[in-house]
Amino acid sequence: MPRDKSVIVTGAGSGIGLAMSIALLADGCNVTAVDRYGESLDALVNRARDLDGNVHPVPVDLTRPDACAHVVGSALVAFGGIDALVNNAGIGQASVR
Repeated sequence: MPRDKSVIVTGAGSGIGLAMSIALLADGCNVTAVDRYGESLDALVNRARDLDGNVHPVPVDLTRPDACAHVVGSALVAFGGIDALVNNAGIGQASVR
């Protein structure tokens, strides 16, 4: 992805979402990092300090009805636009009972 693009990454606090966020930040993208766990986003912010892109953490539970509007609004305010979405948030099958 070209530098200075704005990307929303859901599930950004761990696993594949974390790896994607770090790779995008290393490439100079601006990442709106979304996760329900604020502590995970704090750790991402600390890791991103030496990377080329900017990270905007948005701790939110995406099951809330207003969550998507909140994420989009936060990304627009922080970076002025949205170029891509990595829709990675979810729960594993082992969590479903």
